[in-house]
Amino acid sequence: MQLPHMHPSYVRSLLTDDVAKTVTCSILASELDYCNGLLHGAPTTTFDVFQHMQINLARVICQCDERTDGGPLLRAIHWLPVRH
Repeated sequence: MQLPHMHPSYVRSLLTDDVAKTVTCSILASELDYCNGLLHGAPTTTFDVFQHMQINLARVICQCDERTDGGPLLRAIHWLPVRH
């Protein structure tokens, strides 16, 4: 059985702010923690992929569209950029 495709904004609308933050922090932390040792000395393109993922997760938390600048969102939720 295949699940219907649900747009991220619909899924986000079903979550409280606290639950959305917990879920996104868990996703980001698990990916970055898993790859932390591998990222040392990695090329910039590798960091760009993780940065893009982090900004997209910040947009989900803040309920913003894909055109919203990620820098202010990261600062608003107190996340450092991936490279830091």
